[in-house]
Amino acid sequence: GQLVLAAVVLANKTRTAEREEQSIRVVSLGLGTKFMPRHPALADGAVRERIRDSHGEILARRGFMRFLYKELAKAASSGNDGGSSILIGSIKDGFSLRPGKTVHLYVSTAPCGAASWSTTMDSEEQEDEAPKSQSNKNLLYAKGSQPSKATNDGEGLERKIAPCPPGCYHCNPEDVLGCDGLSLSCSNKVARWQVTGLQGTLLSNFIKTPIKLDTITIGRKLNVKRCTDALQWSPTSEPPRILVGGRRLETTLSLLRKQLKKGSHSPLAASQGGSLDVGDGDESMTWTLGDDRPCWHDGRTGGTLIGGPPQSLVSGAMFLESWNNFRKKFGEIPIATYREAKQIASEANQSRSDLRKSLQK
Repeated sequence: GQLVLAAVVLANKTRTAEREEQSIRVVSLGLGTKFMPRHPALADGAVRERIRDSHGEILARRGFMRFLYKELAKAASSGNDGGSSILIGSIKDGFSLRPGKTVHLYVSTAPCGAASWSTTMDSEEQEDEAPKSQSNKNLLYAKGSQPSKATNDGEGLERKIAPCPPGCYHCNPEDVLGCDGLSLSCSNKVARWQVTGLQGTLLSNFIKTPIKLDTITIGRKLNVKRCTDALQWSPTSEPPRILVGGRRLETTLSLLRKQLKKGSHSPLAASQGGSLDVGDGDESMTWTLGDDRPCWHDGRTGGTLIGGPPQSLVSGAMFLESWNNFRKKFGEIPIATYREAKQIASEANQSRSDLRKSLQK
């Protein structure tokens, strides 16, 4: 099989009296194609010490969330101008992305689910044409096989919209904001980010303006119409611009090689020479700007590998620790579990409520 490499890239545009300058930097990387089966994921429960979804774009986004926690700490201690942070604002009024900065996603292949599933036998030459048999807009797919007790309400739904993309099954609109043990397809998750933001539920307590993708660059399996449909759900969402396919992270990776320590577990090992056509193991990787080396874990179990930290640096448990540390600085009581914290944060997140309503219509 093919490895899936994804990166979140931050672009900064500055204007002087003489000219406009733009710089870019990779702030997170994710590498992987696996996810935890339903029952082990349920056993992880409210603690969230394990990584449930280890597809590349999901890991890159989690690495970006970790980056945001660092940036939030800098902004909160620097006054309304945010100092050197990419965020500006205040605890009272909330934070937002600094003007002139935009966020972009690179993924080596079209996200799993609707964005990569052709309902016609398209040839390579027809990849820029729309599938003729059905639209994939607003359809929800979960990774894996249908559980023995269906999560949807039934036969009528299955008759109307069957079949599914390979490796997926249909799920209910109620599952769009998360269902314990269920991992939505990457297409659905990217579409959700364009409504609720890349910052996630916990950080939305402090980052009041959702951070959304400006562009997505897809390396292979690109069908512009199919991807655009799959990554836009409702009038409230803002579809990212889908860029030309066939692009690789060659320039970015060459710069990144100088930053990462090389070893037997190098995130660049599979991409030497520009190829991602090797391996289909369970090992998955995340890296965040500032790390001197990547963090590896087992994509099937969600646990870190021998020699690594006790738990992944992008696990829910680690995010909860960062969130509680931030809350304590401002006299708020720490929350015991990730599930409880997410529930508290969700109640104040209007974009999540709007998304659920739009998909239930």
